[in-house]
Amino acid sequence: MLISVHRNEIIDSVTRIHSERGGEPTKPENILHAIKRAGSTLKKKGLVQQSVTGKGIWQVYFDPIFSDVSESKKEIDSKPEPRSKNLSDINKVIDDGKTIGDGDSYVYVYYYPMCRDFAELHGQSAYPCKIGETEDTPAERVRKQLNESTFQYPVIGLTIRTNNPEKLEKLIQIHLELRGKHKKDTPGKAWFMTSPREVEQIYKSFMSF
Repeated sequence: MLISVHRNEIIDSVTRIHSERGGEPTKPENILHAIKRAGSTLKKKGLVQQSVTGKGIWQVYFDPIFSDVSESKKEIDSKPEPRSKNLSDINKVIDDGKTIGDGDSYVYVYYYPMCRDFAELHGQSAYPCKIGETEDTPAERVRKQLNESTFQYPVIGLTIRTNNPEKLEKLIQIHLELRGKHKKDTPGKAWFMTSPREVEQIYKSFMSF
């Protein structure tokens, strides 16, 4: 996917992050030079291009599911804005509090906000979502899957409490696979083109039998 960003926004972000991480005060021209050099490297890799819509605007291509592109995103670090003030940030995992079902274990659905926003921008209701199961809390399980190259806080969009997490997880995944929604082009497993709302509807249809 492509996102547009003005060079001044990149300069501001790099300056802020450099300071937050304990960097020494740096001259603006040195930061600009570093950004231009990074931009040149990313351009050679086909990850950025200059926009024709305005001077100083770059278009950055990346797919958050692929680690090599997420790694390059380090040069343009940003923090997502939660949709609700009620969201709780748990060690780089955002849980929107949507919990259904009953049991001591969990099936969870999480996604990256930019994937959701990109889908909504194009009038689509499905976007890459990870479906997993755990006996720990979903936030703790998802946190263990993250690393320093994760470009954005993942959002747990749905938590299903259950006493049969493996069986429920497999039933939901098979249902989505049969509908051609399994993303097979990702290095990680159990990614599907769906949404927390759709998974909730699938779960409720199972429980109606």
